[in-house]
Amino acid sequence: MQFIESYKFKNKDWNQTEIRVLIYMVRNFKPENLILFAQMLSMIEPEESGVKIADELIHMGEYFKRIIDIANVEDEKNKLVEKILAFSGDSKISSIESYDVLELYTKEKEKFSDWVFANKTRRYAVSVVNECVKLFNCDVKTILDIRREISNNKSLPPRTNNAFRVFLNYLEKRGEVSPIFLNDLRTYIKGGVGEHVDKRVPTKEDILRSIQTIKRDYSNNDLMLYYFLFESGCRFEELKKVILEFDFDKFVEGDDFSYYKLFWRRGKKNSFILFFRPETIKHIVDNLETYQDNTYLERFKDWLQDNPDIESSKYVRKFTFTEMIHTSEIDITIANLFQGRTTKGDIGEKHYLEYERLLVKWYPKFLPFAKEIEGE
Repeated sequence: MQFIESYKFKNKDWNQTEIRVLIYMVRNFKPENLILFAQMLSMIEPEESGVKIADELIHMGEYFKRIIDIANVEDEKNKLVEKILAFSGDSKISSIESYDVLELYTKEKEKFSDWVFANKTRRYAVSVVNECVKLFNCDVKTILDIRREISNNKSLPPRTNNAFRVFLNYLEKRGEVSPIFLNDLRTYIKGGVGEHVDKRVPTKEDILRSIQTIKRDYSNNDLMLYYFLFESGCRFEELKKVILEFDFDKFVEGDDFSYYKLFWRRGKKNSFILFFRPETIKHIVDNLETYQDNTYLERFKDWLQDNPDIESSKYVRKFTFTEMIHTSEIDITIANLFQGRTTKGDIGEKHYLEYERLLVKWYPKFLPFAKEIEGE
């Protein structure tokens, strides 16, 4: 029996975001969890959540409970997703897994190449264009095909993933493809909706290659920003906050290392104290006017994300954390504190002095490795 034919929507005024929520829930939640999540949503004010989403999720949960013993639930989920997409009538919302990415690339290939060479260094542009050509010369059509090749084809280097993401960035800047759709493509290439755990940690050679690339193709100011990320293990947004809102009252300068007492909470992400080698932070402070230019940090972020020969801030952070534990033999609890993670429920003022005391005590163990990486 095809239950999907009898499934009816209770509301006719779904917007794009609400449809995305429904599709995500159908694909990733078990029937009982759909109902539980819906009940949680229904407790929120209508203007904040859209009660009709909660109502529809309860309906979906009951629907899947009816078919769970007599049908392939995954098949029914796929059919329901297709029905939601068709029901929306929005051409920008299409089935992500069947979308013809090859056709899109073929259409945009020449303009993409021109854009890369116009906006990136020649060496980098050649690498990006060549990696995309190699990827699409494989047997690929959909985003699932691309993910398969990137994951399993040993003839494709790791930078192929980054090159494809540059292509997605190009599409976003062109503004001809829905940003929501592009974000879905990025999510799939990271590993798939709801199923990705990024276990990759760069090697020492990866970081050294990144540093050499910056020394060769970029400025000393850029190199110091990269050292800032590496020495502190901070997120890019934390680097940006420190530089754009630099407060000398929070800055402690020392002979062997210096630190900045940020103590910043952003959503669920914390940052306590950022540590640096004195030479690095001195260069940053001496050049604050340059770094605080409206476009400088955004430009730095763009090529950090786009250049396949440079590890992004996300992976620099993971590298610093890993090396603190394995090479510098810093206790894992302390290494987590350096990165703003704690088992405590808050970063209340009563903890500030204790965090500072612990981190100041342990950071010197990381300095020999930092000097080694930076060539001193």
